[in-house]
Amino acid sequence: MDFNDNEYNYQWHKIGNKLCEELNICRCQRKLKSIVHILYRIYRKINSNSTLTPEEILIVALLDRKGLFTHGINIEYPFINNKEFWEWLISIKDSKYLNDN
Repeated sequence: MDFNDNEYNYQWHKIGNKLCEELNICRCQRKLKSIVHILYRIYRKINSNSTLTPEEILIVALLDRKGLFTHGINIEYPFINNKEFWEWLISIKDSKYLNDN
């Protein structure tokens, strides 16, 4: 598929800017596809009551501060918050503009 460089760059930056803003991370981030896929994997695991890895629990704990997750007894049993963010993430996870640079 041929990409118009300007359109590709615009859409890639648009995704990156929103992702970095929501996660409160530096906009210099270039591993957008990897970040989205890791977050989507965590989302799927939480929705299927699968066990999270220690690394995933750390990510959930950090993102709990941003309101993307909440938890009951402890962080090992998180719940999804901010449905708007997760709907957006699901909608862009297979975007042709999502890439690791």
